[in-house]
Amino acid sequence: MRVCLICEGSYPYIPGGVSSWVRTLCSQFQDVEFVVWAIATTREEMPEYVCQIPENVREIRTLYLGDAAWGKSGRKIRLTREEKETLEGLMSDSVDDIN
Repeated sequence: MRVCLICEGSYPYIPGGVSSWVRTLCSQFQDVEFVVWAIATTREEMPEYVCQIPENVREIRTLYLGDAAWGKSGRKIRLTREEKETLEGLMSDSVDDIN
């Protein structure tokens, strides 16, 4: 099984708190593969990982809010082919119904 964790302003760039919880969660479920999507402020504020990365974390992708052209530009954000495929994969993966 593969699980995606979306971490805003924390893991793997900021130690303690949520980052400790994420590391513990991943470490306790060794039979699960994890993909982390980290939402970070800027490359300058969060330049490198400071947290230990468990072996079953297969991928870390970082979205730096400072990189995006936010505001009144009125332009659409264009995704690369790889970004589109990743997004489509996340949206189309089978989901178990919870009753």
